[in-house]
Amino acid sequence: ETPSDLVSGTDDMGLVSQPVLKAGDLLLCVETILHGFVPGHGAPRLVAYGYASETALRNLAQADQSLAEAWASEMTPLQRAVMLPAGCPDYPPVLTSDGETCEIAETPGVFHPSIYGRDPDCGIDEKELYQWDLCGHLILRNVMDAEWLAAANEAIDQYADQIVVGGNAAKGSQALAGTGVPSFRGLFELPKPHCDSFREMVAHPAVVQRMNWMMGSGFRCRNARAICSMKGTSGHALHSGTEPVKPKNTYVFQNGRTYCDSINVAWQLRDVQEEDGGFVCIPGSHKARYPVPEDLKSCEDTMDIVRHVGMQAGDVAMFLGAAQTHGAYPWKSEVDRRAVLLGYSSRNIT
Repeated sequence: ETPSDLVSGTDDMGLVSQPVLKAGDLLLCVETILHGFVPGHGAPRLVAYGYASETALRNLAQADQSLAEAWASEMTPLQRAVMLPAGCPDYPPVLTSDGETCEIAETPGVFHPSIYGRDPDCGIDEKELYQWDLCGHLILRNVMDAEWLAAANEAIDQYADQIVVGGNAAKGSQALAGTGVPSFRGLFELPKPHCDSFREMVAHPAVVQRMNWMMGSGFRCRNARAICSMKGTSGHALHSGTEPVKPKNTYVFQNGRTYCDSINVAWQLRDVQEEDGGFVCIPGSHKARYPVPEDLKSCEDTMDIVRHVGMQAGDVAMFLGAAQTHGAYPWKSEVDRRAVLLGYSSRNIT
């Protein structure tokens, strides 16, 4: 809220700026800017016009009937087009201008120039970009073929004795309760050929292509582990998010690019359905600016916004590892969960 002393002019706080105008100048300003007048000498004269978008005009309770006046017929077509059109059509006439002359476009619609244009050669799938920016995660289907899946699963079977059961990740939640989470680390250090199926994941073209437009080049893989949950394994309380603010948990869309500093990539080695349990997230939470309620973290109350993400063996899930709020439901399937989780950091994080 604007301090009352600033509103009254008692204390301008060094924030008030008065444009210097000469006769013939034109001042354009948005209505939402804090503005007013200060006493001055002489007799200043100005003519003020107010403009609204076509959406705002259609929502006016009472249509302006000024064009019914006799003088309206004396105006040019260009002038009448900028006045409130009779009947408030969905798409008022479009005026185009080069700064020197104006004309009315032949076809009505919406004309809204942009300083940025679409680049068909940028390598970005617009539907993927839309989902990523909206939800904070993206699913790539059928990245791994049957032979690759078999090799990865065989490697885990061969070295199952290296799976370590960690602590309970439910953090006291009854809804997520269960045994500790089994993890298999050291995937890249396994003897050949068992390491190959995991090393192939690190710089796979499908991942690199998306990572480049998600966070920019120069990213690094910082860790890797296979999650091997068996029936009864606890879920993982919801974590991460944009509050409190940390360098790695930010997400920004600016100048046509997305920026983030932490992305997780989960390679699915087996099918995952909602009744099985597994990865869940809150789509859009990477843009939230309020702490996650405790009951929501524990999934005691999902508020109908926690979403389970179903996947098939061979799919890859990419999600904002520190910005999007995510976790896991307890594993309930008779078939063990298997997902290889790789964490990446941007060039900004060392």
